[in-house]
Amino acid sequence: MAFALDMYGDGKVANHPDETKKFMQEAMSDQEAFKNRFLSALNYVRQQDNVDGTNLAVIGYCFGGGVVLNMARMGVNLKGVASFHGPLSTKTLAKKGQVASQVMVFHGGNDAFVSEQQLEDFRSEMLAANVQHEIVVYEGIDHSFTNPDADMFVEKYSMPLSYNEEADADSWAKMETFLKRIFNR
Repeated sequence: MAFALDMYGDGKVANHPDETKKFMQEAMSDQEAFKNRFLSALNYVRQQDNVDGTNLAVIGYCFGGGVVLNMARMGVNLKGVASFHGPLSTKTLAKKGQVASQVMVFHGGNDAFVSEQQLEDFRSEMLAANVQHEIVVYEGIDHSFTNPDADMFVEKYSMPLSYNEEADADSWAKMETFLKRIFNR
């Protein structure tokens, strides 16, 4: 089963990068409400007849990638989380023994929204918390490498993005392998 969650709330749709930033900041301003919104959706999915509620993984792209990483950090009981070009920094660091999820991160080496320091801090955080994790860095690749429309945003808003078909396909294949591994399939 697949389920898409509205983390902005109230069906908000951003039509400009400034709106996207505003909606993300609003959503994350109250960490308890942020977590509760995610947990409400997760509980809904767990209640579906065709779902094994003890065997769930979540994936997220960009802001969604940051969401799934933060849920893992907060100890939400999931088998795994996969983040594609998501933000890596957080106010709530993972603590040893709290993270139940295995973590997979796909990152563009030229991502202008995540610094080298943030990437290194994330690695250190995962190691210090003893989180089973893997980070795949696509050297020379920009933010939004899985989005075929990324180049349109470059032209329209002069954003440091670009689609990369090879990194997109490779990250998806590696995510499928990750899911098979965590679910022993």
